[in-house]
Amino acid sequence: MNSEVFTKLVEQAETAFAPIRKFNQLAVSNVEKLAALQIASIQDYSELSIAQLKAASEITDVESLQDYLRKQADLLSAMREKMMADAKAVSELGGEFSVEAKKLTEESLKAVTAKAA
Repeated sequence: MNSEVFTKLVEQAETAFAPIRKFNQLAVSNVEKLAALQIASIQDYSELSIAQLKAASEITDVESLQDYLRKQADLLSAMREKMMADAKAVSELGGEFSVEAKKLTEESLKAVTAKAA
């Protein structure tokens, strides 16, 4: 008798907490993807910064200074494009998370209303 009651309680708890577990898995997956994006961005920006430091350290005369300054416009354009791409990737990730979270919520509501009926 006690075993049956305990088993039923465990089943009810599993059913009740399943949507929370699914949402937590979705959230962890999203954080993992966001962290990967951030790590890649840090790597890219660090490499770019180091390259700029090296280029600046190689300025030896007016001509090399002018060449360095000319390349800065291209660098700024490339950085702007990279930042836009990074922002777009984060935005898409947020959108995907929102869609999946909405699906989980709808599924949970359907399950609850089906059991209540």
